Amino acid sequence: MYFLGIDGGGTKTSFQLTNEAGVVLASLEKMPTNYLVDGLEQVKNVFKQGVIEICKEANIQVSDITRCFTSVAGFGDIKSDEPIVINELQTIFPELDLLVGNDTENALAGSLAGKPGINIIAGTGSIGLGRDTEGNTLRCGGWHHLFGGDEGSGYWIASKLLLAFTRQSDGRDKKTYLYQYLKDKFSWTDDSQMLTMIIEQWQEKRSKIASLAVEVTHCANQGDEVCISILKQAAKELSEIVLGIARGLNLRDLDVSYSGGVFKAQSFVLGPLAAYLNDYHLKLVEPILSPAAGAIILAMEGKVSKFPIEQLKQIE
Repeated sequence: MYFLGIDGGGTKTSFQLTNEAGVVLASLEKMPTNYLVDGLEQVKNVFKQGVIEICKEANIQVSDITRCFTSVAGFGDIKSDEPIVINELQTIFPELDLLVGNDTENALAGSLAGKPGINIIAGTGSIGLGRDTEGNTLRCGGWHHLFGGDEGSGYWIASKLLLAFTRQSDGRDKKTYLYQYLKDKFSWTDDSQMLTMIIEQWQEKRSKIASLAVEVTHCANQGDEVCISILKQAAKELSEIVLGIARGLNLRDLDVSYSGGVFKAQSFVLGPLAAYLNDYHLKLVEPILSPAAGAIILAMEGKVSKFPIEQLKQIE
């Protein structure tokens, strides 16, 4: 048997093809696939080319795939769009047994290896998904970044950084390490060049702006109190997403895990997040598997007697 897992997010899209033992036979990465941001045509093109290429690499036909799970970032945000997205993808390869879901679904399946609990995603955007012991699910967060949603995400963190830079440039706030660091990093001889980079060069692209979140972590490591505070605020926002799910599903004493690039900030985010959740008797645990491996689990569900967890740990 062959299983194809596609983890489509706001930063990139990962394709993993395995056998029933979880051994990776082929893998590749492509552009992001958030249909609300990148458009449905890009989602379709990435899906089509990725499936063709991964089958070619593994020397199999599309019809040989037992089942495919693909996540599409933004899927389910607008309920009336769900059948449209599913139909558009299913018609590309009618012979493919295809499941379509949101990227929260495979993130949760991976982080807790298919068990009940809550997963919080904080990458380019942010969103959470929980599942109770009876299989009931609830999403929280993930509202559009345009009006301040996606709290605690890479985009949100980066926006706070740029706002801090403008306030320090104006003299409204005292200058800290981040101010000169950003000027040196991007060779801004005039502070207004920040706008030139973000608006003209980057075209206000969400994923490009979100990439600046790593600079917040760098500045925090240098002791910049503003950046340390931004990351602590992000942890607070993410905890509120988790608590919204916990209250909605009446969850207690279940594990909470995480995925996404924001958590590369390590103790600056994970420390306060764990503390916030501990106040509500929720335990933060390290993810068992990656979201990409979670997509394989969802493809395998009902097709294998036992998930090959140890083997799937090889998938990043």
